[in-house]
Amino acid sequence: MNLCYIDKRQLEAFMRIHLSFFFFFHFFLIEMLEGKPVVQETDMPDDLQSHVMELAYQALDLHEVSDCQSIAHYIKQKFDEAYRPAWHCVVGKDFGSCITHLCGSLIFFRVEMMEFLVFKDGKDCTESKEEAVGMLQKSQKADP
Repeated sequence: MNLCYIDKRQLEAFMRIHLSFFFFFHFFLIEMLEGKPVVQETDMPDDLQSHVMELAYQALDLHEVSDCQSIAHYIKQKFDEAYRPAWHCVVGKDFGSCITHLCGSLIFFRVEMMEFLVFKDGKDCTESKEEAVGMLQKSQKADP
């Protein structure tokens, strides 16, 4: 039978290396789980950025991470209440987008592995509906 003996110094060195790796890995995981937001694109004022990120954390606390629709709905509803409609919110891990937004209303950021796209679309809903009806009426009058 082959036995391997290590002396006390070797054991202490081994433990120091592995403990330092353990602490590094532990703090790395905590940092990842804490989920500091990473803004990828924005033209939104700082106060709105702070507010939307705060709402994102609240939504993540209130809903399952896999329930992207509820998370997006929560943020959209709160932004509509605070800043008038029509805000849009897309939440997910992998999505594409092609949008037109009101200047000063766009933010695209990441928390952990979740991405958030929040933006305001033109005028409020009632004005948009009235505009759409007006355009429809004009086009119907133009067609003989």
